[in-house]
Amino acid sequence: MASNAPNRQPFRQQPRPLTHTELWRRALDQLRNTLAPSTYDTWFAHTRAVEMRAGKLIIGVDNIYKRETLLSNHYPAISIAVKEAAGRLIEIEVIVDDRLPSEPPPDAIAANRKQTSEARAPVSRSYPALRPNYTLDSFIVGPSNQHAHAAATAVAEAPGHSYNPLFIYSRSGLGKTHLLHAVAHVAVAQDLQTICLPYMSLLREFVAAVQSGARAAFQAKFEQADMLLVDDIQGLTTEGMQNEFFEFFNDLHLADNQIVLASDVPPRRIPGLPERLITRFEWGMLTEIGKPEFETRLAILRRKCDEQGMRAGDDVLHLLAQRPSHSVRDLEQSLNQVRLHSAIEGAPISAPLALRALEHFSSEEDLRTPPTVGEIINATCEATGVPPEAFTTKRKDQRAARARHLAMYLAREHTGLSYKEIGSFFGDRDHTTVLHGYRKILEEVDGDERRGIQAKAETQRLISDIRSRLRL
Repeated sequence: MASNAPNRQPFRQQPRPLTHTELWRRALDQLRNTLAPSTYDTWFAHTRAVEMRAGKLIIGVDNIYKRETLLSNHYPAISIAVKEAAGRLIEIEVIVDDRLPSEPPPDAIAANRKQTSEARAPVSRSYPALRPNYTLDSFIVGPSNQHAHAAATAVAEAPGHSYNPLFIYSRSGLGKTHLLHAVAHVAVAQDLQTICLPYMSLLREFVAAVQSGARAAFQAKFEQADMLLVDDIQGLTTEGMQNEFFEFFNDLHLADNQIVLASDVPPRRIPGLPERLITRFEWGMLTEIGKPEFETRLAILRRKCDEQGMRAGDDVLHLLAQRPSHSVRDLEQSLNQVRLHSAIEGAPISAPLALRALEHFSSEEDLRTPPTVGEIINATCEATGVPPEAFTTKRKDQRAARARHLAMYLAREHTGLSYKEIGSFFGDRDHTTVLHGYRKILEEVDGDERRGIQAKAETQRLISDIRSRLRL
């Protein structure tokens, strides 16, 4: 007999909403798995969820410098971790929470407090030590980096007198760190008080010094350095650290103590860097390391083979050097790929083996999408101050014409388009006009004697600025 009772769905208990503490704990688990251990330990390990207020998660930290760093450098990662933990997007606020205990100072700060009370001794600090193979002699010099190498050599030979500060910039993997370590090696050999470290290590020491009440010792150590070398200075984006850096930069410079800085971008492209620091970073020498040319790439590959005891013929090295590559790191990766295939196959390194090894290997340059002509024009507008409409107008204006020529030159260099195709973006100008603009800039870059060295330097500076804006 059929039952007339209505069908009843089994009772399902709704999941309990996460408390703000549980939510932040889950987000921290995500961050611990995605961030470098040193980054997590420095910036996240001593945070806590304060409350959930009006749908906003309030996170507490123990000092203003940590708050600035989390907001300026890590907010996207925090937002993603909280979203994944909660299953929805939640707004986050970071506050300084006086109830949080200060973190104990790391060994480096404790050791420094002891050192400042003792006799001053030469010190070399780095990653955590200078790389022994990063010397001036081992740096492969070519047209793309010869100015940077010459400036580094001059600074190493006469610290505080040649270029102060020396500011080296380039895309990642082109040799900035190599030159910093090379200069530091010479300084240490001369018994100079030398500090060489990446910016994040400098920031961590500063935060720890503030928390432990050892700020005076921190300032004394850096202000007494005969030579200060800081890598990745593009990370100098928080106001507290900018103020601190400004102070000991001035003290070092007034004492003629050498400062060397390295960055992915020139000073004026560092986000939020105040004008007073931009001006100081530009006081001495700004030098860029460009992408290595074929002959330089070939010399780098030969040096790497020698260092690794790897036997590869000229045909193999030419094959690797001909691949599009914007960095030394790309070259090393392709060489390692070939060596790995040689070991797997148990066969000597040859051109056919290298082709098989690199068949599915993509370097950074391979994966990079080239800029569009529109992007090049926008970047040229920003660098020159010429409005976008001037790139398509038929009106004759010397300043606008020069900006158009720069954009045409870069479009030809980086897009792979024909002169005719490029001309269509500049008010349908014909291919001879684009060719003329390209050749005009090319002559300036190569050093037109009629225009002088200063004009060449200005053209190279503009091209470098535009390429930097395009991340080329």
